[in-house]
Amino acid sequence: MLEATERVVNNDTLLQLFNIDEDLWPIVKKSWWDGLFDFQGRFDFSWDGQNPPKMLEFNGDTPSMTIESSAAQADWFNDLYADKNYTQTNMMLSLIDQTFF
Repeated sequence: MLEATERVVNNDTLLQLFNIDEDLWPIVKKSWWDGLFDFQGRFDFSWDGQNPPKMLEFNGDTPSMTIESSAAQADWFNDLYADKNYTQTNMMLSLIDQTFF
């Protein structure tokens, strides 16, 4: 994702193709060049248990992303798969959310 971001940031045609408002280009470029790579998002993966996982998408553009990635998603998963021996990686985040929030 970081390599792809660098290609977009350094190419005005790609910035335009990604519908980045031209007024924002200077601050987007400056933040990238200053090394401000921190961002919040969620990677969605698919894994069949045998082959390497495949990245389906990266979600970093929705305000509900944080909720989807923690307690709400864990509750949905537990309701759906309560009778199976499955787990998901955000279970600990769900426990933290319920403990501290």
